[in-house]
Amino acid sequence: MKRSVAAIRRIHQCQRTRMDAGLLSKRCSGPSAPHRTRGIASLPEVLATIAPATQRRHRHAHQATLHGVHPQQLYWVINDVDRYREFLPYCRESRVLRAAGCGTLYDAVLGVGLPGLLEERYVSRVRALPPPAGSGGARVPTWTVEAKSIRSGLFDSLKSRWKLTHAYRNSRSQDTQHISGNGAGDGTEQASCSVDFEVELLVSNPIVSLSLDRVLRDVATKQVEAFERRCREQPVTH
Repeated sequence: MKRSVAAIRRIHQCQRTRMDAGLLSKRCSGPSAPHRTRGIASLPEVLATIAPATQRRHRHAHQATLHGVHPQQLYWVINDVDRYREFLPYCRESRVLRAAGCGTLYDAVLGVGLPGLLEERYVSRVRALPPPAGSGGARVPTWTVEAKSIRSGLFDSLKSRWKLTHAYRNSRSQDTQHISGNGAGDGTEQASCSVDFEVELLVSNPIVSLSLDRVLRDVATKQVEAFERRCREQPVTH
């Protein structure tokens, strides 16, 4: 009898063990979760979580009137790419790589650096369009410089455009003025330059995009101011 009771107890114990094993298997059914350790996320990981890597457009337009500066003089300074690094803020490298025979199309490399934010070296294709020959009278002479990036690591696209026209202080003369060595000529002192500058960037990198939100307006304004100072400091040599 004692053996029978002991045998019955062993049977009940085995059944209970099998029931517990069944409950455990139900709780852990499916693929086991990998072991994860909690660490410190890097800045790119944090920003990617907050702002996924989707393409964002950054655009800034700047209008100004530069008194005493002839549009043609500013046009020459804008196209003097090889000397940008002498006067342009944040510019570390500037060089024309090749130019088309037409004289209005060229490729240029620029290296820029914003301290503590970003550094980039990119190549742009530039189209420089002076006013058509014989323009004047009712037609307002316009100097245009357009650039578009063709190779860049940080920017999906970078485009800029300068549009320069006369802005006269009075209506004494509306014709195109010819400038001499010091940037002035007959009636030129009455003319000023109306500047319409636009820059547009497409960016996928969330870190770069965040940086541009902070500095784009300030950088564009300083760029126009630097070109104005260059016009006043340098005599016309063309």
